[in-house]
Amino acid sequence: QVPVAKANNMIKMKIRIFENDVNKPTKILYNVKSVISGCDLNELNEKNTELFINNKKYKYKSYFTPEKEGIYDIQLNINILMKNCCCLFYSLTNLQSVDLSSFNTSDVTNLSYMFYECTSLRSLDLSSFNTENVINMSFMFFNCRNLKRINFSSSNTKNLSNMHQMFYGCSCLPSLDLSTFNTINVTDMGCIFHDCISLQIFI
Repeated sequence: QVPVAKANNMIKMKIRIFENDVNKPTKILYNVKSVISGCDLNELNEKNTELFINNKKYKYKSYFTPEKEGIYDIQLNINILMKNCCCLFYSLTNLQSVDLSSFNTSDVTNLSYMFYECTSLRSLDLSSFNTENVINMSFMFFNCRNLKRINFSSSNTKNLSNMHQMFYGCSCLPSLDLSTFNTINVTDMGCIFHDCISLQIFI
């Protein structure tokens, strides 16, 4: 049985491996130093993060090498409170779903580029997110072109200042409820809904 992370801090995800991906390194998280300013997730390491793949424990790395095609269940037990989630799932095009209901974001200030070009995602439930300290959500869902549902039902964004291109290219998103958002301190909403061609209901 997979143990529960300390401080109730866990990420669960499903990654689809196709034939061409077999025996090749496949990213779990974009946990490398990035050219994007502020996106350095090297605070996660084998001392503070447990990795389980299909319920089997492995030494933590930000990637794995699949031996066959199919759906892989990934669980990360994180024993620190992250402050920076910038680029966390950056360009993980084979990410099918992610469960963040037990992921502690109480200290997080940066969510920019978090799901950038996660083109296989169809639904995201972020209702459990504590966004009280978040300043930056720019490019958060950039080009998530198959995303059809985002649940923000309990967001507190009193410190949010940057929403630049946040939903850029979310061309399948039919509705969006941002009624819980506080945008009083937001200074940049540039191109926030660019190419959201299916968006018909906005609250």
